[in-house]
Amino acid sequence: MIRDLIVEFGAEYDLALKAGSGAAQSYDLASGGGVRAVGIGADLIGFPANLIVIDDPHKDHGEAESPRMRQRVHDWYSFTALKRLQPDRNAVVGILTRWHEDAWAGRRLSEEGRLEEGGRWKVVHLPAIADPKFGRTHSAVTWRPAHPPEDPHRGPGRAVRLLEDLLTRNLVAGKISREEANDWASIWSGTDRDVEVDDEFT
Repeated sequence: MIRDLIVEFGAEYDLALKAGSGAAQSYDLASGGGVRAVGIGADLIGFPANLIVIDDPHKDHGEAESPRMRQRVHDWYSFTALKRLQPDRNAVVGILTRWHEDAWAGRRLSEEGRLEEGGRWKVVHLPAIADPKFGRTHSAVTWRPAHPPEDPHRGPGRAVRLLEDLLTRNLVAGKISREEANDWASIWSGTDRDVEVDDEFT
């Protein structure tokens, strides 16, 4: 995708692919620099970096629940990826679902802290269902700008409200597991914390 954007819009920013850079996941720019897209565990020797983007280091809830898989991600990030960052100009960006409190993002925040608390990381939280503390009503659905605003009584807003109610009722009734409920929280609310059961259903 990045390569396609460079081809389509690169001229506006004086960016062009270096001749011979035809691979989709590894290519250089005519002006210097380039992109290397690799999976967790890949060798990065010989590829210094100014920017590292960690995109979904854990593919799903099951993988994030595995201590061995979590440690594999942490070790690769700490001992391979970070070693490639250049000292003068560097940044790390993580884009992911918060599957587990000790998954990649949780470990980073636990060990290095949030920027507003004197730590390293700036967190941009984009839940599918908006948090009321940010000024939106409970269960407001975060849609693309091209979509019409949600109506809690019809359309997508009502659908999500019904799904939330169904989830809570089934959790209380023992029809689904806590893990399944937490998957909902991870994907829709952007949190790795346990789902809270509404008082009206207890």
